[in-house]
Amino acid sequence: MGARQPVYNTFGELVIPHVKAIENEYESYVAAFSTVQQYLRRSDLSSQPKEPTSKRFMHLVMTPYCKHAWNELIPAEFAVVIFSVDKGVEKSFVGLVDSGEIPLGERGEVVTNCNRNALPFPGDFDAVDANSTPPSEVLKTIEEIANKWGCNLGNEILIFAMRSEIGTLTSCIRWLERKYPCAKWRKFRILTFEMLLMALSELVENAGNNGAVIRHEGGAARFLYHSRYEYNPALACCWHQKQDNIGKVPYCALNIVLRRAYNALYYLCHLFGKAMKPNNHVPIADKHDVIDRELKKQFEVLMNEDPIGVKREEKPMVKYEVEENVFKVKYDNRI
Repeated sequence: MGARQPVYNTFGELVIPHVKAIENEYESYVAAFSTVQQYLRRSDLSSQPKEPTSKRFMHLVMTPYCKHAWNELIPAEFAVVIFSVDKGVEKSFVGLVDSGEIPLGERGEVVTNCNRNALPFPGDFDAVDANSTPPSEVLKTIEEIANKWGCNLGNEILIFAMRSEIGTLTSCIRWLERKYPCAKWRKFRILTFEMLLMALSELVENAGNNGAVIRHEGGAARFLYHSRYEYNPALACCWHQKQDNIGKVPYCALNIVLRRAYNALYYLCHLFGKAMKPNNHVPIADKHDVIDRELKKQFEVLMNEDPIGVKREEKPMVKYEVEENVFKVKYDNRI
């Protein structure tokens, strides 16, 4: 019997990849995780401290307006945060990007994204008094920040991004590189933020027997995606702090990178037993911050030697009933 072939659905979409493709993906993942581990342990980086908890990391997010080609996205906003476990958040930068153009047939997508994310419409920045970073300067700005704070691996710019956002980030960078070839930056490498959190947690003393060590990316994402600081306007850019845009703070690129950095620091400081300094490891408190109970509960579950025995939080079960052609929803708090 021959090797199993990839399976496609009726739309031509890949459903089950070839076994070799799965093996290649796994090998790529192992190699990437090994790169993060080696980076943390290296003591010969001239621009970085020797201790892993003192090393600085760069998290990058780009919010797009719309697609320009099948593999390109036009960026609308980008944000960078530099942080370390010891010093917390050390640098952040955000910029709105006025592309000045809307591809044919994409106006509806641009309008939708502008309304959802409270973004100024391309070409209307002056009319709404929105400061922007020229598209030709975006990559240069990111590279300068990476160089200043030592976020490099050899000759590559080292970027950490959420796994689910790597495709978006790469597509935005591809558009910037093609549109402004004279501003094309040097080689870069994107690794997952989840990998970084996993690798850092493995450096704690007696990691093999420590239940708080993160063993998979899903556990890391649970901390990084926590919504604690989503509505904290102090973490948003000036544009999203305006009265008309304050309700869309969770979609601000600066809020996104900062809240993820603070969520990561909350976990890592507790794991390594380090003090959390205001404004460095913990942002300015706001009445809209989500109560910390849920994040503490997640950490306690990880610390529990038998997490299976932890009582699950009850969630309402939804039942649908039909009465005279009208759907009625009933909630049952029992599991």
